[in-house]
Amino acid sequence: MEVGYIKIIKYDLSKSDQISNIIDKIGNKLSQSVIDIYLKDFISYNVLDEKQAKLIKIAVSDKSLDKVDKFNRDSVRADIFKNLIINTID
Repeated sequence: MEVGYIKIIKYDLSKSDQISNIIDKIGNKLSQSVIDIYLKDFISYNVLDEKQAKLIKIAVSDKSLDKVDKFNRDSVRADIFKNLIINTID
């Protein structure tokens, strides 16, 4: 009879690894309501502060993207959101 074991190790990802994982999961389109959820999570996990989240929310809002046709708006929003997250979080 062979005896073995499973070893569980807690592995803390660096902030850049966490951001890479998030960016990979975001996808190509985002609605304003989904971004609101991401921003609330980022605040609760201390990834962003309230001021940063508010500025990102304004930048990707429907009002800011009013000149982008509705068919492409969620794609443009996702691209802007990803770039802001990558460049805001250090």
